[in-house]
Amino acid sequence: MGSGAVLGLAPAPEYTFLIYVSPVGNYFK
Repeated sequence: MGSGAVLGLAPAPEYTFLIYVSPVGNYFK
């Protein structure tokens, strides 16, 4: 995934939210 580049450009609250959402999304799939 290209999330690394996105996290580097995203604000702290936004990338922190993505970090929490990504693992949760994988569990629900």
